Amino acid sequence: MNLYVCTFQNCSYLKSINIHGNITKIGSEAFWGCIEFTSVNLHDGIKEIGDGAFANTGLKGELRLPRDLEVISHNVFYNCDFSGELVLPKNLHTIGDKAFAYNWRLMGTLEIPQNVLSIGAGAFAKCRSLEGIIFPEGLESIRYESSLYEDGGAFQDCFGIGRIVCKGTI
Repeated sequence: MNLYVCTFQNCSYLKSINIHGNITKIGSEAFWGCIEFTSVNLHDGIKEIGDGAFANTGLKGELRLPRDLEVISHNVFYNCDFSGELVLPKNLHTIGDKAFAYNWRLMGTLEIPQNVLSIGAGAFAKCRSLEGIIFPEGLESIRYESSLYEDGGAFQDCFGIGRIVCKGTI
């Protein structure tokens, strides 16, 4: 079962949501622009989150991603206000462009899962509190896109990064 495209887009009074049950995909821009949105609880069976699903929302606090999540599309959590460490699920294989960009308060060491082959352009741009990154052995590319200007590098303007570990060759 899917939560379809733009289902709750711009619902300015929506504050929180618990997604349980049979939902396996959250469609593009499903909650885009829900500015009062402060918390989300996603069940572990969700496998894909579409483009911009939670972009430009008021989400804050810690983000707990579903255990079975495989795809984080472009702009999914763009310009939210998450804090704390981000733990990416081990089944994840896709991190889209600007997926977590402008989450100023994400911190700690980010470990990219083994199945991820490419990290999207601007995926973590402006995540200024990240302190380190661990890249898996199988990672093939970390994308840059010049048309994204100041957000084109996957980790552009992540000033806090002081340690990078590459388990393989990129």
